[in-house]
Amino acid sequence: MEDRKELTTTTAHGPPPAKSQRFDRCLSLPFAEIKIEPTSIKSLKHLDSTKFKLEIKKWAKSVAKYARQYAMVTDKGSSYYGAQVWLNVWNPKVEYGELSASKMWLVGAKSQDFNEEYNSIEAGWIVYPSRYKDSKTRFYISWTGEGANNTGCYDLDCQGFVQTNRKYAIGASITPVSSYNGSQFELPVTIFKDTRTGDWWLQLSGTNMGYWPNSLFTVLSDHANIVNWGGEILNDRSEGHHTTTQMGSGHFPTEGYKKSAFMTVLRVTDSNYAQRNPGFLKYTLTSLGCYDVKIVDRDSGGHAVSFGACQSIYNVSATTEKVSDLKHKGYVKTIETNDGEIIDCVDIYKQPAFDNPLIKDIQMSPSSYPLGMETDSKSNQMLLQDWQKYGECPEGTIPIRRSTSSSHHTESPPFAMIQRQSNFSIKSSPSDGHEYALVSDEGSNYYGASATLNVWNPSVEYGEFSSGLIWVISSTAKEFYENFNSVQAGWTVYPSRYKDIRARVFIYWTGDGYQKTGCFDLDCKGFVQISRHLVLGAALEPLSSYGGRQYEIPITIFKDSKTGDWWLKIAGNFIGYWPKSLFTGLVDHATLVNWGGEIVNDRSGGHHTTTQMGSGHFPSEGFTKAAYMDRLKVFDSDIVAKDPGFIVSTLTSLGCYNITIERKVDGQSISYGGPGFNPACF
Repeated sequence: MEDRKELTTTTAHGPPPAKSQRFDRCLSLPFAEIKIEPTSIKSLKHLDSTKFKLEIKKWAKSVAKYARQYAMVTDKGSSYYGAQVWLNVWNPKVEYGELSASKMWLVGAKSQDFNEEYNSIEAGWIVYPSRYKDSKTRFYISWTGEGANNTGCYDLDCQGFVQTNRKYAIGASITPVSSYNGSQFELPVTIFKDTRTGDWWLQLSGTNMGYWPNSLFTVLSDHANIVNWGGEILNDRSEGHHTTTQMGSGHFPTEGYKKSAFMTVLRVTDSNYAQRNPGFLKYTLTSLGCYDVKIVDRDSGGHAVSFGACQSIYNVSATTEKVSDLKHKGYVKTIETNDGEIIDCVDIYKQPAFDNPLIKDIQMSPSSYPLGMETDSKSNQMLLQDWQKYGECPEGTIPIRRSTSSSHHTESPPFAMIQRQSNFSIKSSPSDGHEYALVSDEGSNYYGASATLNVWNPSVEYGEFSSGLIWVISSTAKEFYENFNSVQAGWTVYPSRYKDIRARVFIYWTGDGYQKTGCFDLDCKGFVQISRHLVLGAALEPLSSYGGRQYEIPITIFKDSKTGDWWLKIAGNFIGYWPKSLFTGLVDHATLVNWGGEIVNDRSGGHHTTTQMGSGHFPSEGFTKAAYMDRLKVFDSDIVAKDPGFIVSTLTSLGCYNITIERKVDGQSISYGGPGFNPACF
């Protein structure tokens, strides 16, 4: 293995170290003893018997099991083919000879022979001074094929795990780590079973690290029947009392976010190879008063678990970029949510767009409007976002979400790598990973488009995304790759970008086919925001539910006939505009409009992704169960809304997703989406 590197998270800093652990209420029973009464040498012959040796072995295992203490939650009662978690990383104090770990582990066990024949694979972070000869926090793995009797080991210490990644070393230290009341850092860990080979693959931050071969196991050769998430320590009571070794951050869950350890995005993979939230989680706490654990149910983000101490997620990365603590230039106020999301209220004239020398002034409202659109940018409609519960930005400012990544051109853009054919239809390259279920209107000059999208929270694999969006494009068939212009808006779930699995409103643009210009939201000097009420890139709530209430966002993009700028209106509120100076083709008009869903499929498991599109259900299931877009409109040269002409559907992965078109009284609509990987999609 070459280039052995530390595993790194986004750098940060925080306040002074945390207070020490409390021990006055830490209760733990003393070890049991085996007493051998004095007797004759003859009567001691039973010490050589197989039965007595088994008794000694059983006692030794019970002592070892007792010495290991846990604060964890468990999902069991089903067949599991994988699991996922985001671990926030700390550096607890650990006595020499002991360990402290935060981990996820999958177990396959026969109920009657659990101690002897269980199979287990686990991954997480650990501080283990006597093993690694330091007190650093390290990424580790472990496995056993028969209850840790004769098989299994840490990391690559034995013939077991097959590493395929040459960039990171298993057992390497992780830097930086979370700080008490300061910045928090996470590592996403996924374990899943390859449907074809039966091997168990490990992913770290969306990168395949390697696999445990199916041949190592008995029960796990088929599936796991237990999944655990939580903390573990080793307590050898070397000083005659409970160890001082800390678990997690060394602080209890009651101290809250940024002060105690946490895990989020707890997911399991079922027999259909679809990710879902765990079922009924059961607590396990072996040392009440020493450590603690609790479960936090998040409305759109699933379960979070705290052990030793924890709460919700904020930041995760596998880079060394120093951006999570940087306030935006021109900020006058900061708003922080309980989930750790930070919104900076920035002077409207110091927003990123004004770093572009082509953008010199701001327009606070359109100069012309589509026929029938109210001219007041204020509306009694309100797009609800979580941050609005915690405050508002003052007049003369706009809210900007503080990003956790400074690399904006390496992220996968929407609608990437489009191939244009002579009939202007869309064909996705089989190697680009982008898949679509969409409809297109082309063949005319377009000056805008609109639709009403219902919003969902599909399950998305790390490193991929799932979006429902409308996008307006200008291009020629001859120069499409080099020069197409595009503006896009909608909702997306994009874990590796936004560091969670929540649905968020987003925009994107490019002036040269994604080559050198364009970005998401306000990540670069392009879109000019005027609204102080909506954050581009912030989470949406509430969301549509299967068979339940549906929540929609109306989106309109139109060209100001006087200035030539492209305006964005969401939920009745003017958000801002893309200046015409950003574009070449869109300086005049668009040539293509698309509505629909998009996902990225990187086939990390050796098969089609489990990332869902829309609601994760096919259009055939009907209203309240599938994603839809209503009232599809385009704008002509007079900026008058009209029904699209002859729209054509494009479906790149039949069996994985689908799309249907329906004509209603108020215009055309589409239903789209699907579950991804399934028996008809591989």
